[in-house]
Amino acid sequence: MKPPRRPHAIRLAMAGVVAATIAAVMAVTVPTRAATLTEVTNFGTNPGNLRMYLYVPDNVAPRPALLVAVTH
Repeated sequence: MKPPRRPHAIRLAMAGVVAATIAAVMAVTVPTRAATLTEVTNFGTNPGNLRMYLYVPDNVAPRPALLVAVTH
């Protein structure tokens, strides 16, 4: 005679495995801190009502290149 099938027990076991996997991934994953844009407001007179932003990456190489972009 075959043992009775227990679909609920299988689903419960699968849910436990999925929950344990998610918990393990979340415990190992370190949240990353992304560099952000910072608005610079004190760059002289501003008759054109321009806006200036500064972006510095988290990891900066020695003697990095400089990029200036002007849009209107």
